[in-house]
Amino acid sequence: MKKFILIIALILTSLLCTAQTFKHNTIYVAFQPVDLGYGLRYDYRLNKHTGLYGSATHGNYYFENYFDGGYIKNHNKLSIGAIHYLPLENNYPKSESFISLGINYHKYGNISDTSNMINHKALKPVSIDLGVGVAFNEKFTLALRFDFIKNESTLDLGWKF
Repeated sequence: MKKFILIIALILTSLLCTAQTFKHNTIYVAFQPVDLGYGLRYDYRLNKHTGLYGSATHGNYYFENYFDGGYIKNHNKLSIGAIHYLPLENNYPKSESFISLGINYHKYGNISDTSNMINHKALKPVSIDLGVGVAFNEKFTLALRFDFIKNESTLDLGWKF
């Protein structure tokens, strides 16, 4: 886990250092309701219409009500993807919206499935997510990503700089 955090910190630091010449890059706090996961996301804007993002989250699944105390501990997720910024033709020049498509890598720790009800196809290490987002003004951004294979969502609250 320490190596995982160190790698993410190095990636985010390098992205932050190279992003100083661009405006409107975004750093997010990420929350995953399904596994009560938390983490960081960073958007790197390449030009007016395109960008890249990277995200790392950590959480734990607990199935007390459904699986007789089953759990999946230490769910780590790394995500990278592309962003397409959509032009807005309205009276809000400081707002913008975007769509994203990314690939996720999942790593799981201990898994306890006492009643054999976990679909093991959902535990595959690679999945795809689709996301949407909106910037409310020059500083704040809200994004939502959904992984259709794992049936897992991520809410990102961000600050543009």
